[in-house]
Amino acid sequence: MEEEKLNELHMMIHRLSSLRERFFYHVNDNLLLPPGQSRVIRFLSEYGAIRQNELAEKLAIRPGSLSELLGKLVKNEYIEKITCLDDKRKIIVRLTKKGRETSLIYHAAHLKFLNKMFAILSDTEFESLCKILTKLVKSWEILCKTELKNK
Repeated sequence: MEEEKLNELHMMIHRLSSLRERFFYHVNDNLLLPPGQSRVIRFLSEYGAIRQNELAEKLAIRPGSLSELLGKLVKNEYIEKITCLDDKRKIIVRLTKKGRETSLIYHAAHLKFLNKMFAILSDTEFESLCKILTKLVKSWEILCKTELKNK
């Protein structure tokens, strides 16, 4: 592939990510949680209680960074961490009542935001974009696993 086109595509991906985050918080200025914390709450809301190390893996966050995020969420009473009775080294993370309520607010805001962001696409364009992005994500996940094993 042509180097110039590859660089252009790479910059567009970065730009989309930056615009998405900036626009979401502009449109929803009443939402106070930083992106990382809201991402954890969204995940726990969708998938339920999970071991802390699994959460780090699923969200592709370093364990140390996740610990810091979780500490803030515990302090603000959005989540709780529970030590497993059978293995004290395992920590389960789950939403509190406040976390579940916050998740519902963020979910509604997120849906509103996504509808605005993708309104420009026809149904056919949207389906094509989803297929292409799914293909890229699967390919990049395999590539990352292969490359990380070799290091």
